[in-house]
Amino acid sequence: MSPTQVRGIIAVIDVTGKVSHAMINIYGQVISLDLHYTFLNGSLKTSSSLFRLQYLLHLNLSENNLQGEIPSSVGNLSRLLELDIGNNHLVGEVTASIGNLNQLRVLSLDHNSLSGNVPFLLANLTKLSHFSILSNNFTSTLSSNMSGFHNLEYFDASENSFLGFFLNPCSRFLC
Repeated sequence: MSPTQVRGIIAVIDVTGKVSHAMINIYGQVISLDLHYTFLNGSLKTSSSLFRLQYLLHLNLSENNLQGEIPSSVGNLSRLLELDIGNNHLVGEVTASIGNLNQLRVLSLDHNSLSGNVPFLLANLTKLSHFSILSNNFTSTLSSNMSGFHNLEYFDASENSFLGFFLNPCSRFLC
């Protein structure tokens, strides 16, 4: 059996009736964690045990009240296929360690207050099919060469203040 085969799903229902899910593989390892819209507050701590879940494939922390910067320890989740931390109150630059997540297929950082440059090491994320940085405070330029993103099907960088232009954006993406 493969280590990603599901053994069970843990569902947690809070007092408001909101359901959160954690998927466990046959070896008892957490492979999926969905905590979107669970009223999480505060910042993501670099030392959090969340960033030691080495078999984690899917992490959804969207639509909460997370604040502060994205910790560099997110780069420890090297098997991650999907990371959604959109619709929070995250600030600062995107940590360079996200470039370590070279298995990533989905990266959603939308609707935060992230700023600065979009790290060029995101070029390591050649398996991305969905990339959203919509509605942040990015101000740099976007690379005109995204030829390494062979699998990219969805890309949204709108509602930022990028400089320059993106060459032929309709050639591969829906406009």
